[in-house]
Amino acid sequence: MERQYEAWELELIKSNQANITVYEDFLRSLDDGERIVIPDVGDVTEQERKKAEWFLAYHKANLLKVREGAANDNEPPMDEELADLIAGDW
Repeated sequence: MERQYEAWELELIKSNQANITVYEDFLRSLDDGERIVIPDVGDVTEQERKKAEWFLAYHKANLLKVREGAANDNEPPMDEELADLIAGDW
């Protein structure tokens, strides 16, 4: 029997699923050869790939937490600074 989700859990599911789609699409575009070049900085494709992979894993883990009943609606969201640190872009 499938459990009933609370409203905040449904919000988390919807948000995480949307973010998963965004990052999967972004990574697919990089796999197809798209490059990210910033003037005065250069090609930052690999750094952005690392961040996207981290964000994708983060949202998949959060989705699993909700589905397993282990989610916490007070957990702080992932932020860009932490993603930069993880990508070695700090």
